[in-house]
Amino acid sequence: MTARAPLAPVAVASHREPSPAERHRFSVGDEVRVISTSGMWFKHGVEYRVTAALPPQAGKLQYRIKNEAEPFERVVSESQLASIPTHG
Repeated sequence: MTARAPLAPVAVASHREPSPAERHRFSVGDEVRVISTSGMWFKHGVEYRVTAALPPQAGKLQYRIKNEAEPFERVVSESQLASIPTHG
């Protein structure tokens, strides 16, 4: 009979609040406009709706956005977006 090594204790991960740099500025459903198009083709003045807040990629917060006239969604960084003032 061989002796087994004791099992290591299991660490329970606690929920961690995101740092300010990890907090998304826009929420799902927000209307936004693309203001920076480095390397991408966007029509100016076109409004998009945020469909998802994505995890950071290379330190940048990202979103999925959709325009009603397009059959697809786009992925953009938060720095490429500006909010559209609500009419009211």
